[in-house]
Amino acid sequence: MPDHAQPRWGQTPADPLVGQDIGPYKVVRVIGVGGMGSVYEAVQVRSKRRCAMKVLLRDLMADPTYLERFKREAEIASALGNKHIVDVLDFNNLPSGAAYIVMEFLTGEDLATRLERQGKLPMADAQHILSQVVSALDAAHSRGIVHRDIKPENIFLCQTDDEQDFVKLVDFGLSKMRGSSKRLTANLSVLGTPWYMSPEQDRGDADLDHRTDIYA
Repeated sequence: MPDHAQPRWGQTPADPLVGQDIGPYKVVRVIGVGGMGSVYEAVQVRSKRRCAMKVLLRDLMADPTYLERFKREAEIASALGNKHIVDVLDFNNLPSGAAYIVMEFLTGEDLATRLERQGKLPMADAQHILSQVVSALDAAHSRGIVHRDIKPENIFLCQTDDEQDFVKLVDFGLSKMRGSSKRLTANLSVLGTPWYMSPEQDRGDADLDHRTDIYA
């Protein structure tokens, strides 16, 4: 998950999980707080590996829709195993019962932050970034998975020793397996980000395919 020097979400000054041992992980600090929960930097105690821990709000655990989306994000991202898709390491529950996902720790910024700071990207940079997004989507689409929320905020640009702007596609919480009969929303409800939604997604069509991600 992203490491934001200045998080897009509001920081909480005191969080009871910070400093706690959760299974094999020690929680180090809050990265950000959102509507569905909090994201923390953690360390895998034995390996000393930095990771990100995303914790679902306990109040949302009672809603099977939110819990199922949270579980699906973990299952799909870990199953795809593509280098341009964020790596999910673990899925479990806190002693309080709240669900959490452990992911690789990413250093850099999302594409939305880059565009806010820099404005229009040079063609070569845009091509470099989008070719990696296409690689991630090809892996998902070949398994019948539609992301359904492709947007700059979900395209993370990692800065590594070997490569600048190495893309990781994140947040599979709204993704759907084609042909699945399971619906996590009521009929005619619409999920996604309006600026990037295809017309069929905006209509609330149930059987979206890979073309809706390509449109986004």
